[in-house]
Amino acid sequence: MKYVPLYLAAVLLLCLAPMPYGYFTLVRVLATVVFGIYAYRCYVGKKEGLTLVFATLALLFQPFAKVGFNRVIWNVIDVIVAIGMVVLFFWERKNREKAEQGNNPIPPNSSFKVDMVEEAHHDGRLSRLVITKDFRLLLPDFNHMEIKMEPLTKAVYLLFLNHPEGIVFKDLPSYRNELAEIYGKLRPGGLTDRASQSIEDVTNPLLNSINEKCARIRGAFVGQFDDHMARHYYIDGRRGEAKKISLPRELVVWE
Repeated sequence: MKYVPLYLAAVLLLCLAPMPYGYFTLVRVLATVVFGIYAYRCYVGKKEGLTLVFATLALLFQPFAKVGFNRVIWNVIDVIVAIGMVVLFFWERKNREKAEQGNNPIPPNSSFKVDMVEEAHHDGRLSRLVITKDFRLLLPDFNHMEIKMEPLTKAVYLLFLNHPEGIVFKDLPSYRNELAEIYGKLRPGGLTDRASQSIEDVTNPLLNSINEKCARIRGAFVGQFDDHMARHYYIDGRRGEAKKISLPRELVVWE
């Protein structure tokens, strides 16, 4: 869905040109599908306002019982919606960039970061990853650096650490109970209804929650040292294939 808003904006603006009738029907079908998907994602994410907006747009553009506006009104609607889709694209991109920044990164000009990366590049070594009894993530060979994550993000990370073979995102519902058990250990007060809903969302492959968590995990490591080293520690993999943490498991230490 990354560039879909821009694609839809483009086809809507083409409606201002004298296109054949079949083109307008195709645009209606495409718009209905896109707005329907966004409405569903917003509904699951409990974003009531956006759910109503996208559901209304889906009904407006649906090709089965057409709304009888004249050409001028439709042109105005197409332009307004196209602008809205462009705004949506940049809003989503901004959210992705925030997610990739991770938590508590070392400033880019940090002398420690530069020295550490240069040394790591020189000898090609990787640090052990230690998971303490209270589930802190430490890199003892990198001056005892701690990688900090929010509880649910950390629970996702620990889940993938438990499965060196990797996990295909479409199979995530099968890991829901295991993730809930891990998340529960990170929340001494127990799982609230909201926490349980978050677990359900992140294990729903139709939502973007798992991608957001993986982006935050990547950001937590890339924020500390460059991608050349970080890629061994974060969750990665080709689309449609199992995502995994490539760090050799002999370097993973559970206290």
